[in-house]
Amino acid sequence: RYRGGEPQNLPDLNKEIKKHLKTINTYIGNSNYRDAFIFAKCLFVKLHEIIVKSSYLINTFINNTNKVLDVIIFLAEDERVPQSLKEVLFSFILEQMIKNAELYEDYYDNKLSQAGRKLSITLQKEEDYLQAIDKLLDKNRISGSIRRFYTIEKIKLLSQLGKQKEADKIIDKNIAHPFFRRMKVDMFIEKKDYKAAKACLKEGITELKQRYGTENIVREWEELLLQIAKEEGDFDTMRKYYKKFAFYGDGDSQYYDHWKSTYTAEEWEKVIGEEIKKQETYYNEQKKRLSAYRDIAVVSPILFLIYQKEDMHEVLWGKVKNTDIPTILNYLHYLKKNHDTEIMDKLYKNVVAYAENAYYRTEYEKVASFIRKMIEDAPEEKEKIRKLIEKLKQRHKKKYSFVQILNEIIIDYKI
Repeated sequence: RYRGGEPQNLPDLNKEIKKHLKTINTYIGNSNYRDAFIFAKCLFVKLHEIIVKSSYLINTFINNTNKVLDVIIFLAEDERVPQSLKEVLFSFILEQMIKNAELYEDYYDNKLSQAGRKLSITLQKEEDYLQAIDKLLDKNRISGSIRRFYTIEKIKLLSQLGKQKEADKIIDKNIAHPFFRRMKVDMFIEKKDYKAAKACLKEGITELKQRYGTENIVREWEELLLQIAKEEGDFDTMRKYYKKFAFYGDGDSQYYDHWKSTYTAEEWEKVIGEEIKKQETYYNEQKKRLSAYRDIAVVSPILFLIYQKEDMHEVLWGKVKNTDIPTILNYLHYLKKNHDTEIMDKLYKNVVAYAENAYYRTEYEKVASFIRKMIEDAPEEKEKIRKLIEKLKQRHKKKYSFVQILNEIIIDYKI
């Protein structure tokens, strides 16, 4: 029964489905496969009609419908079922697969297509399955994901049947889609035809760079080019991509190490020296251009990575030590190893000076945020930081809210 396009009494209907499933399983237990199929087929078709007509269904109903479909697939795959009945099952599966492709993906997880392909091989009716796919692909109103899924199904089956040339034609026809290009590349790599794989990847990367939102695929394919370069021992390409990935975003330490490992110590000294000059020149120009509009870091993330990896702490400290508290705090976790006394004394002095001009709660909280950062990044300096807090409490004892905020730090960090 329906009201406003929705089935009524779904709980009762679910109970009825369970009774029918029990009857079907009884037929199967008695090896009465034909009646089991007829009952399951009629039940599934009826339940599917309800799904088509309804805009909303509870999961229990959909799950029960899936159980009926699972029985049909079980009959299609079970060795005890006669071949003549399997052929009837095969026709039904193909018919349903073509009929409502979109709904079958949404509700049945492509079970029908998988069962159809499996049964086509068992019955040696692969051509029938391929024809069913062609009928489905000839439909105008199917989504891109459905079209792609069945195109892949067709390619897989053709390859399995040894019809690789036909499969290749389909891949070439759909090469504009990254998935099919990657499929072709994988085939080249499997044959160790690295020249063809690289050409295919480079062509694809050029095309993808002209589209919006393809950065992740481009990165994946460039990493594949790197893997091929490693297989071929192509150091120029390895260095190109190791460097590119090492300097991507805020930098990548692992790729940096890989890049460095492709050079001798003497070669690396020259390479990294030139790179530092290049990066510093570029970033200094950026700072001049942008500093008038917004705050900009004293060194770029890439330069910071290089300074860390090349143990250039003196250079970094030279750039940082005469800056403000937030900037010094940004590099505390790294610089404390070689400049613990200098950096803590500098922070101590600067925080005390900052607090002298603090008169509002927001400013007190700013001072507290500096101290908290010092504790978190240099916990081994807790004693020195405790003395800083005590000094601030003594100097600003009349600023009651400031003293309260400082006491909260002592309690929170147990110092």
